[in-house]
Amino acid sequence: MTVPMSSVLSDDQLAAILSEIDSARSSAPLRRSLLLALSDITNRYKQAHDEAAVVASWPVAKWSEHRKNLKGLESALKRLDPHLRSEPLILDILCNGRLQAAFESGSSLGTLQDDFDRAAMFRDTLSILKVGVRILLENESYVRMLRSEDTNTSARKSLYVKHIWEPVFRIWLQTGHCLTRRSTPRIVNILNPIHRALGLDEVSVDSVESAIKDFKSGGRARSRGSAGSQHRA
Repeated sequence: MTVPMSSVLSDDQLAAILSEIDSARSSAPLRRSLLLALSDITNRYKQAHDEAAVVASWPVAKWSEHRKNLKGLESALKRLDPHLRSEPLILDILCNGRLQAAFESGSSLGTLQDDFDRAAMFRDTLSILKVGVRILLENESYVRMLRSEDTNTSARKSLYVKHIWEPVFRIWLQTGHCLTRRSTPRIVNILNPIHRALGLDEVSVDSVESAIKDFKSGGRARSRGSAGSQHRA
């Protein structure tokens, strides 16, 4: 069976990782499962990295600035809404004046269908804006996580910890190992080839130990590996 692999990891890097997990003594189905999991880890990290790069390119502001801008936008939308509803010529305005010209020339209103569609889309967009602005104003923590300079610590968790280290921790547990200080060097030996393949700095034992401690305190590490497995260091 051919296993679809990420082109990021070389055959030697994969062999080193699988050897560290002891999968060489495991069944072929388990090896295939591990290869797929490693491929998924690298692909997910690359996708998250690309998305984060786009977000990082946006201007950054503190929550107080976002709140001021959002409140101003909400106020402007509220002032605009009654005028849009009461002004008889609003449709002509939204059609860039072509509605009046059509009446004067006797043209069919069917020729203005694209203008009518844009006018309807404009009204729909205003409705979406009003709802969206209110949602953001009521969810300060979300705005802080997404856009603000003063992002909280949990939201600042590095992409590689979330998308590489923690999935590797789960694989380690699922293959019958324990997350202990004794196992940390071996986990580092798994993480480093992945980091090198992705162009990231190599990891240190201390940083991995700290991440494992955080992982376990979050209740995500299981006290036992996969069913029927005997734990190994």
